[in-house]
Amino acid sequence: MEPYRIFFPLGIITAILGTLGWISFGFGAAVAYPGLYHPDLMMGGFLFAFSAGFLMTAVPQFTGADRCQKWECALGAAIFLLLMAVSFSENRAPFHLASLISFFALISYCLKRFLKRKNTPPRFFVFVGLGLLMGTAGVLILLLSEIGLIPESWFKFGKLLYTQGMILALVLGVGTHLLPAIWGWSDLPIQPVGKSEESLKKNLLPVLGLAAALIFSFCVESTGYFALGQGIRAVLVSYLAVMKWNMLRKPKTRGRLSFWLWVSAWSLCLGLWLPLFFPLYAIHMMHFAFIGGFGLMTLMVASRVTLAHGGYGYRVEVRSRLLTTSAVLILISAATRLSAPGIPRIYLHHLAYAAIVWISAMLIWSVVLIPKMIRLKD
Repeated sequence: MEPYRIFFPLGIITAILGTLGWISFGFGAAVAYPGLYHPDLMMGGFLFAFSAGFLMTAVPQFTGADRCQKWECALGAAIFLLLMAVSFSENRAPFHLASLISFFALISYCLKRFLKRKNTPPRFFVFVGLGLLMGTAGVLILLLSEIGLIPESWFKFGKLLYTQGMILALVLGVGTHLLPAIWGWSDLPIQPVGKSEESLKKNLLPVLGLAAALIFSFCVESTGYFALGQGIRAVLVSYLAVMKWNMLRKPKTRGRLSFWLWVSAWSLCLGLWLPLFFPLYAIHMMHFAFIGGFGLMTLMVASRVTLAHGGYGYRVEVRSRLLTTSAVLILISAATRLSAPGIPRIYLHHLAYAAIVWISAMLIWSVVLIPKMIRLKD
């Protein structure tokens, strides 16, 4: 059982559900304010589902351990369906409880493979573990705050870990090795245990330092030092993008997917710097990182996983015009959301337009890739 075939479609469903309410709300329909559930569905739904599908498929290959069993995939999907069932409740505690369970299940799955590893994972996979722990800690803080067991002053810290820390750490952990490989600058560094364990330990200290800097950035921002926290993250990601991803050079491997993945890396860095220049509109500026960075990067990586594991080769990712169309629409959605506060008179309309374009991108991507998840090529 290949988990991506289950979790990627679930991710698309939550990506649509998480933005659908903005269309009705933006055009004045009497619906509940979507801002209550939108960030949860986008982070704990859309991005978590794609992350789970990727990790449950890739971790066995990186570690040389057992592949996903049917019962593990079914359990993960069942927990995620439970999460979707409570997505729109005004009381966010049930959603965050279901999200916490889903994190525990994914951590258990990955830890089990790591302990039985035959290969040594790349050193930046420290960030993968950190991302899962950040997501778990974040949603736990949100849950405890909502039921009154910890002070509300912790809420902002938990929100930052859940909405930014989790996915940013996963991007740094996976992307630092995967992106240069897709762009043609390096191979994935997978080596048998024993040959590289000692050298890995020696090279871990700088990575742990970067991980500590990422955690520190959220700590200082949650205590009111927004510019310092945001600045640390912008510098950290930009440093890795330039020095490790080789982002300043166009991809050596030509193709539509490779190009748009490169654009997503630039969008992510830009989206992290913009809030520093426009602090009054920080949440709007960050949406360029959320949509054009995380969103576009997620779909492009998922495209590579689907095509490679489905036996379709690279023809689609090199030539597909629909893949390009979905990427362009995602960037239009990011730009529309970014510009919304600049036109106060039709601010809510802009939110609706951004949602319409985003959903269109999800549907077009699904037309190209989901059939290839359902039917594998011989």
